[in-house]
Amino acid sequence: MPRPDHRRLEWLPEYAAGRFATVRVRAQTCTADSCSSSRVVYELCFAGGTAFLRRWPRGARGAVRETAPMPVAEAERVWRDLLYGRAR
Repeated sequence: MPRPDHRRLEWLPEYAAGRFATVRVRAQTCTADSCSSSRVVYELCFAGGTAFLRRWPRGARGAVRETAPMPVAEAERVWRDLLYGRAR
């Protein structure tokens, strides 16, 4: 659950941040089997020496969104903030 003072992330349409030949999902908030009640799944993705976060709705609700690519260390900080409710 986001905190009242959370950082608002800019979510772009999927691939708007730039197309990568290969994307590696390094972490995700849950798998299809482990959290059937979750409405949104978040992923920490690595590609081309950068990283970004991906947000995708479960089922047919809405479109996949991504943040802009950023340095890996920054993406890891944003990922932690997301997990602790300090970013959305």
